Amino acid sequence: MTLCVIALAAGLLRLGMTVAFVGLDAPPDVGASPDQAEYDAILQQLGTGNGYAKADGQPTARRAPGMVFTLLPAYAITGGSYAAARLMLITLSALTCLLAGLSAARVFNPRAGLIAAGLLALMPGHGYYAMHLLSETPFGFWLALAVWLTLIAVQRERKQWPVHALAGLCWGMAVLTKPQFILLAPLAAVVIGAHALRHLSWRPALSGALCIAAASAVVMPWYVRNAVVLDAPGLSTIGGYGLWAGNNELALDDPAWRGRAIPTSRIEAALGVKLPEGEAASDARAKQYAKAFMSEHRADMPRLTMWKLYRLVTPFQATENRAVYWAQAISWIGLAPLLFAGIIIALHRRPIESLLWLGPIVVTLGVTLVFFAIIRYRDTLLPSMVPFAAIAIDTAWRRIMTANAPCSTAPCAEIGHQEAGGRLAA
Repeated sequence: MTLCVIALAAGLLRLGMTVAFVGLDAPPDVGASPDQAEYDAILQQLGTGNGYAKADGQPTARRAPGMVFTLLPAYAITGGSYAAARLMLITLSALTCLLAGLSAARVFNPRAGLIAAGLLALMPGHGYYAMHLLSETPFGFWLALAVWLTLIAVQRERKQWPVHALAGLCWGMAVLTKPQFILLAPLAAVVIGAHALRHLSWRPALSGALCIAAASAVVMPWYVRNAVVLDAPGLSTIGGYGLWAGNNELALDDPAWRGRAIPTSRIEAALGVKLPEGEAASDARAKQYAKAFMSEHRADMPRLTMWKLYRLVTPFQATENRAVYWAQAISWIGLAPLLFAGIIIALHRRPIESLLWLGPIVVTLGVTLVFFAIIRYRDTLLPSMVPFAAIAIDTAWRRIMTANAPCSTAPCAEIGHQEAGGRLAA
């Protein structure tokens, strides 16, 4: 019940933020992020029966469809109402807080669940994206739902296969929302193998295979569609742009942009090159330029890579919005040490289950080092981060309460210590 109250409070907070700073029925603010215009155009085209296309009606795969498919019911039912879309984003964001709390409670304890839900509800980096038509909120929801269902499935003794299949569908939607998380597949194999070895049974491996098969059933039709319609097999046609945006001469030479993403139009103008017409051809050429740069500047790549890592973890992000600047900085300064402490504690106590949260963090770190760093990468991971922070806070609380317990005799203190240790182990 308390988790539901936290989720409701999170929803009301996000509703208030949206009304105050954006406007519930306002069109997408391309000044906040131009990506919103592309998502909106695709949704409008689908709503009018023109298929998955850009504003000019041309088929596209620049934006993977997970976010679009998630919001499509709201658009279709209301005729493209921005208020309906934003209310859906607010609801998904609030539900993500609930799911993060449920998962932390299932793996650790109820108090950790309440802390995780509360932290996510208050995190400005999580609430911010509920105001905008971007992929962060839908991805966070699908990720949190997939983790929760996977935890239920692996802890059930009977009839776990349908839950594994449902979890697989959610993992597939998460990948369709942010394609880089297809890299979770190898980590999933590790989790499945470890779970099977721990129980010395073939059933976990079979259930895990079912989960992966369900996820593939969601992802593969989009892959095939891109191969047939655009002659570009893959999950999006923006990977080359992203690689070039973070690996180019401007990013290497300009400290203000080092480690960040530079708009490809700016790179073209500075270098005197022009990407070809056509979505797939343009993306492929951008990838060639990026690979050529990386090959020619091998000696500089370690320095550029470290800048990407710095941009990912620094509390102080480049933005002209000072309120966002300080909100993000203060929240990350508070969260980061709890995150690292929590990862150590969680891996020690529940290593296999903890990989479900750690996996997306590892993938994001790898993608950042290859491509570039933006704060959206980090904020996307908040549903995976807060459970770790929650167990760190819960552990500290237990130790404080044990140390301050009203028991002074040595035998009593020893008994109290053993009981606390037993609860932690449980």
